Amino acid sequence: MKVSVVIPVFNAEPFLRQALISVLSQNHADLEVVLIDDGSTDRSAEVATAMDDPRIRLVRQPNRGIVEALNRGLDEASGELIARMDGDDEMMPGRLAAQVDFLRRNGRILACGTDYDLFGTASGRVRTPHRPTHCRARLLFGSPMAHPAVMIRRSALDGNGLRYRAAFGGAEDFRLFSELAEFGELANLPMIGLRYRRHAGQLSSVARSAQRGVHLRICLDNLRSVGITDVSAPMLQSWLWPQELPDTSSADYLRTVGGLVRTARRGAGTAGVATALQLVRENLAALRRRGVAT
Repeated sequence: MKVSVVIPVFNAEPFLRQALISVLSQNHADLEVVLIDDGSTDRSAEVATAMDDPRIRLVRQPNRGIVEALNRGLDEASGELIARMDGDDEMMPGRLAAQVDFLRRNGRILACGTDYDLFGTASGRVRTPHRPTHCRARLLFGSPMAHPAVMIRRSALDGNGLRYRAAFGGAEDFRLFSELAEFGELANLPMIGLRYRRHAGQLSSVARSAQRGVHLRICLDNLRSVGITDVSAPMLQSWLWPQELPDTSSADYLRTVGGLVRTARRGAGTAGVATALQLVRENLAALRRRGVAT
């Protein structure tokens, strides 16, 4: 099965060569790299051209933003499977082959991600929900998949008219996965498939407030889709990001999480409870890192 690795790039010159090497070194032979240069003002395009590898297809366009760059990549891709990567990350050996094999053996899975390692300004392994039931439960509160680690069946996108949506910019991947889940299942492999670079220039750092607002809108839509209408955006915010609220301690947070657990149970049963408890663990760790008194 041919894999198209879609990489949107805007001013990724310092990291792009290593990112491309990590993709081109994969042991899955039938692949192309669709590199969308979204109006870079640095030498990103020259880095790609200098690689001189026929598997790289460079598409240059004026700067139109990440959503249009991603959709251009989908339109340009020729593979049966679409894999994602960013120009500042690194693909781990064996990732593509493992995802192709998994999707070949599991016809109901429309998209497959992996766990990943952080590097740069943060470190550590991030474990994603692996089973489809746990991925579906996680959709009530956030994306179950790391976008740069995902592989998607092209037929699921084209056959259902799915693309990234500009109205959900900043969380366009979360929205796409939510829509994919209407037609099939999502899963993650329990392997590290990606090294995810953390640095100050990322969208998640420079546009966090707007991104949070879009994230909450998607969560509320997903909760409504399972019949839960009595959760507000401020409630969700306090459950999901207590470390961003001033003077919130671990004890303060723990007094609120009963509502999170009950909501998760209503929406997704036992898988929802497991998801809620995982969120609680992640947020308590975040509060400890912030150094708030308990």
